[in-house]
Amino acid sequence: MDRGKEARIEQAVEQAEHAGSTEERKKLAEQASLIHEKMTGRPMKIDAQGNIERSAPEARDCPALH
Repeated sequence: MDRGKEARIEQAVEQAEHAGSTEERKKLAEQASLIHEKMTGRPMKIDAQGNIERSAPEARDCPALH
């Protein structure tokens, strides 16, 4: 994955992680997942509170998240 794509995913994840409310976090995590899916072919796993599951196989294989 090129650095530009990694940067887009990193930025989207960062926004989701710093959301002020659960609803905002869910919305931003879904947006991050859509970007990730568009670029990698796989969505991110997101829990009920909108947290991106970094230990999921999809996350472990993504250099933008580690």
